[in-house]
Amino acid sequence: MSLKHQLLGRIAEAELAEMELIASLAPQDRQRPGQADAWSAKDVLRHIAGWNRDLVNRLAGKMHSGEPGSA
Repeated sequence: MSLKHQLLGRIAEAELAEMELIASLAPQDRQRPGQADAWSAKDVLRHIAGWNRDLVNRLAGKMHSGEPGSA
C-alpha cells in the first residue's frame, strides 16, 4: 500500500473518531468551557478543523509539487 493511501486511511479514521465524539456530545456540552484554557468543546473542534484544513492544503501542495514520495 502506498504512503498516500496509508495517510488517507489514517485521516479517514481520525475524521470518523472526531465525528463520533462530536455526535456523543449534547449541545450544552459543546458550549460548556473545559480545562484547556477554558475552551469549550466547540472551540477545540473549531481549532482541530483549522489544523485539518491546513494539513489537507499542505498534502495537496506536496502532491502537486512533484516532491519525491508525494504521490
